[in-house]
Amino acid sequence: MVTNLIAGTTYKFKVQARNSFGYSTYSSEVSILAAQVPDKPVSLANVAATTTAVQIGLEWTDGAYDGGTSIIDYTVFSDGGTGTWTTLATGV
Repeated sequence: MVTNLIAGTTYKFKVQARNSFGYSTYSSEVSILAAQVPDKPVSLANVAATTTAVQIGLEWTDGAYDGGTSIIDYTVFSDGGTGTWTTLATGV
């Protein structure tokens, strides 16, 4: 395990073996992006086909950059005109 990496930085790794006779040649190189916070979702829009008097349909697109790791879920917030944001759904 490699620790103390900087989020958003791409690191290159290679490996070399050793036994009592000496060292091997290097393995192939691999580049790995250290994960970081994802970009915000974009293109938030109402889905008119699923919006009714009692529910709102929403859709959005992932941001341009996912931080090097998969998005796990989203949290949806709402402001009913009071200036106070309320969590509506987590794990979406």
